[in-house]
Amino acid sequence: MVEARGRTGGRIHSHLDPHSPIPVELGAEFIHGEATSTRRLLDAARLPHYDADGQQWRGQNGRLVRAEKYLDRLGRVSRLIDPTPDHSFAEFLAQKPGGPRMAQDRARLDRFVQSFHGADPAVISAKSLAQQGNPGGDETVQRTGRVIPGYGAVVSWLASQVPDAIALGHVVERVEWEPGAVRAHCRIDEPDAAGSPQHAVIDARAVIVTLPIGVMQAAAGETAAVVFDPDPLPIRRAVNLMEPGVVLRVPLLVRERFSTRNTGELTGYA
Repeated sequence: MVEARGRTGGRIHSHLDPHSPIPVELGAEFIHGEATSTRRLLDAARLPHYDADGQQWRGQNGRLVRAEKYLDRLGRVSRLIDPTPDHSFAEFLAQKPGGPRMAQDRARLDRFVQSFHGADPAVISAKSLAQQGNPGGDETVQRTGRVIPGYGAVVSWLASQVPDAIALGHVVERVEWEPGAVRAHCRIDEPDAAGSPQHAVIDARAVIVTLPIGVMQAAAGETAAVVFDPDPLPIRRAVNLMEPGVVLRVPLLVRERFSTRNTGELTGYA
């Protein structure tokens, strides 16, 4: 395994803050759905995890109010998606499925797609959303869990199984390939004792590429671009059609648990 960063995990990054009793997740946070393979891995690593539960709340006129049957309301709209022919989610909403009585539910699903999926409604496929199941009618879709010591603990356990097979700080710049043979040219982040740049060449029978979409789409010469020779790759057209979502995470650490007046404890948002 060749990793450009000085750590493993990619977008999985659990930050340990001395002021917080639990890890602050800067990347992946939830166990979505049944996630059978993930839960099997957690059990093998003996990492405690739990299913999150609680209430959904939403802002209304400057106040927090209970979002009654929130997922059911999302499901009322999402099950109206006709996946054939495929079109964008925005085009689906423009048809005003469900009529005036579902106007608020359509707005809720629109916000859910933009926040939960981190997607632009004008770009994300309505068919792709339909294939992910009904958030209101499928208990496996509704199930959400967390890893108590942080998702980073999962990566650390995996890395501990193959400590000699991981090269950190190796930035892949070029990959030469043909059926049955691959050569990766890497720049090593740390210079040698004389201060000169170091490089490494790794030969293998095959390579599994796990680069971010932005890196895969970068043209030769751009920062962080990886050159593949020959190119185009068989998957190049599919890669160029992909669109990464945009999510801004803002963790908050409060001094004491807060609640809403006359509504009980606040345990979740929607």
